Amino acid sequence: MPQIPTSEAVSVPRVLAGLAIDYLRWTQLIPMITAWTFLLLTVGAMLLVSFQQESFSLIERGAAGYERIFGSIEPEQSAERPASETESEDRSVAAGDAAVRFSSEDFMPWVLKAWAIVALAGWLLGMLRTRIFGPREPIDLRRKLLLAAVPAISCVVLFGLAYFFGSEEFHGSTLGWMLMFTGFPFGVWLVSAYSLAVTHGLDIVRRRIVESS
Repeated sequence: MPQIPTSEAVSVPRVLAGLAIDYLRWTQLIPMITAWTFLLLTVGAMLLVSFQQESFSLIERGAAGYERIFGSIEPEQSAERPASETESEDRSVAAGDAAVRFSSEDFMPWVLKAWAIVALAGWLLGMLRTRIFGPREPIDLRRKLLLAAVPAISCVVLFGLAYFFGSEEFHGSTLGWMLMFTGFPFGVWLVSAYSLAVTHGLDIVRRRIVESS
């Protein structure tokens, strides 16, 4: 005869502790996500500049296809404002730019808020994914590090492709560029190694707390 679940089968403090650790785990993934975002944007910008003709041709074909399906993407022309109004706004903007000063103390609260919000969004999406598809099988840390190394090596290759086969001229020594092209992805991989190692350890702790009887 199956046992009837008791109140001890589900411990609210353990569940809450597991949720808190899971959110902390997501906060440690944000540095990795941010680093990869900057790296991929840099690679994309360099490829776009180095292969301008091919990139613009691809963009034009994509825009033409979009217009055939969804219509024109050109914004409607708005009525021109009086010159006096435009000049007064320009003067006010210039005066505002001259008066505004920023420091690290102004940016840090926004950075911390963005960090917390992005971690919260990832945490909620992770819970939604678990709710729909069920929990994922844990992956070995060494495999995670190897998986992170694959896109890092790919970025090194793409940097080299832009350097040796692109249309733009790179000023400076080849050694210096090669060190940057390898050092940037390697630095991102180191950030990923930190985030993955910390989150892997936190996930082990969370599992032991939630699954303990």
